[in-house]
Amino acid sequence: MRPQADPPHQIKCVVWDLDQTLWSGVLLEGDEPALRPGVRATIEALDRRGILHSIASQGDHALALSALRTLGLQDYFLAPQIDLLRDKAEKIATIAETLNLRLEHLAFIDDSAYQRALVTHSFPAVAVFDARQAVELPGLPSFRIQESSAESRSRRRLYQAELQRQTAQKTWTGSRVDFLQSCQIQIVLRPARRQDVERIGELLARTHRLNASIATYSRQTLDGLIDAGASRVTVAQLSDRFGDQGLVGVLILGQEPGQWEIETLLVSCRVMGRGVGETLLVYGMAVAKQQEQKRLWARYQQTAYNRPMALLFVTHGFRPNLPEDGIVSFRHDLAQIPDYPAWASVRLA
Repeated sequence: MRPQADPPHQIKCVVWDLDQTLWSGVLLEGDEPALRPGVRATIEALDRRGILHSIASQGDHALALSALRTLGLQDYFLAPQIDLLRDKAEKIATIAETLNLRLEHLAFIDDSAYQRALVTHSFPAVAVFDARQAVELPGLPSFRIQESSAESRSRRRLYQAELQRQTAQKTWTGSRVDFLQSCQIQIVLRPARRQDVERIGELLARTHRLNASIATYSRQTLDGLIDAGASRVTVAQLSDRFGDQGLVGVLILGQEPGQWEIETLLVSCRVMGRGVGETLLVYGMAVAKQQEQKRLWARYQQTAYNRPMALLFVTHGFRPNLPEDGIVSFRHDLAQIPDYPAWASVRLA
């Protein structure tokens, strides 16, 4: 296994139209919806790969959800956007924002040539398909998943828990910190194990916003780092009152004599804002200081998406050097190490 950046249009979510696409007939005209041939098999196959599903449809929200329940499909669809007012491009933008996905990771499937053209005009990065192509999707390269970890196979459940958290946050009347404390966040840091390699590779390939270096590692290299021990590869697991989010963060430390360096620090975008990156960073600093290092370096490769990681280093006392070959080296003298996030319970395992 060699984790790499996503290929063009690696699909993470399929957005479905309903009438004449997911099912035959038009619901508002009184038709009894019947699934089009092959649709259920496509939905189930992609779901097993960790590819999400959503809906962008013009229709009656309650009536459509009732039909999906009758068909036994409602639980497959996250953040469905069903109404008569907004166009489908607006709905797709809402889905991308709600699920924290980039537009190039979305596919849209619709029977209407007009709707497909509208979405392509509004968002050229979205992959667009005719409804007749539904049965073909699992066989297309953009829908193939190289690795399948336990987290990827349960991705829909993890996103459902995240949407519950988002709903709770929107109705919260206190401060953000108070809300985070109410979430009962628990972060467990532990040395990586060989059985974690598939999930680590998946995070390396899929994580863009909260990834400091965009480094890649072969499976052999990861196995060697893990076998070396000595806190070379540390993983973070997160759970809260909304559920267990699984393995969501990775810290890889280079430990050359006299120069320790954070080679990789990344966190699943799904748990953005809950303190996993801060916890891993503070842990790395603490380990370096315990080993009597005078400073800790951090490698940062800027992309169009990962500026939050540079801010993370700066707000935790790291100072940048001038870029060299597109890489910024941050350094920390380890004189004062910040505390773990106040709202999280952190345990070292």
